[in-house]
Amino acid sequence: SGQVFEIYPCTPVVKQTVLYPVDTIKVRLQGMKADERPLWKRSELFRGVYKGFFVPLIFNAPASGTFFAVKDSVKASVSYLGNIPSTIIAIALAQFPYWLVRQPSEILKVRDQVEGDQRDQDQSLSSSLRRVATQLRQLDPREPETLKGLFQGYSSNIIYTAPADAIKFVIYDSLKAKFGKGGPAQSAALGAVSTIAAQVTTTPLDVARNRIMASSSADLESDQQRVARNRIMASSSADLESDQQRLKDYSKDNVVRAIQRIVEQEGPGALMLGVVPRIFRAILSGAIQFSTYEFTKGTK
Repeated sequence: SGQVFEIYPCTPVVKQTVLYPVDTIKVRLQGMKADERPLWKRSELFRGVYKGFFVPLIFNAPASGTFFAVKDSVKASVSYLGNIPSTIIAIALAQFPYWLVRQPSEILKVRDQVEGDQRDQDQSLSSSLRRVATQLRQLDPREPETLKGLFQGYSSNIIYTAPADAIKFVIYDSLKAKFGKGGPAQSAALGAVSTIAAQVTTTPLDVARNRIMASSSADLESDQQRVARNRIMASSSADLESDQQRLKDYSKDNVVRAIQRIVEQEGPGALMLGVVPRIFRAILSGAIQFSTYEFTKGTK
């Protein structure tokens, strides 16, 4: 597991750099009401697709390294239970330290993605660095209220990723057992198939957890962000204003309650918002993750 912890963190860095724009579009789709227009005609989805990129980039590598170190260690210790039970137990237990590391940066990322770039926002390097510095200051855990705000949605992330990862790894291990030992291309193909199945199945949980994290919270929102959000509200269309109002109503909900409210207010179809970019992301993400993972482990 030490080798995994040292080497595997390179994978999330590559994944985030390549797939961040797709993730941004997905998060924005999940925060908006359904729209019949084709994606390429919705310009608001494509502005500032790397907004909020740098802070989670710092946290994702150690978070992923922690996840795989814990997962592999736990799975080895309970391997006598069989492959599927040991995989599920290991993944479930690994989620808690993983999200303990990743959660604060994830909530800042989601809120930046939903907010998007304002047309009049300064895009200079110095301005971008100041925004990153502002985000890093928001991660200061010394204030209890700030800490509470940073972990808004912590349980919803675990509820989403535990089944998503369990489905992904169980399917991957089953396919690997069926097709036998193969090279990077086979690992990439099997990983892509496994990840697509997991992502499509858990889309409703992803919609709910992103609504919860994107909701406004006085515990976390800085004065600068609040002014920017109010400016958007003042100049937006009725649709965007409605979207923002709906988003800020989920901060106190758990996943079950959020799903219930989404179905009541928008219909069951809203639970599958963002599924198309999720499938596209899953193809690349699964291929990168599992080919790298097998290489790191020595393609056992």
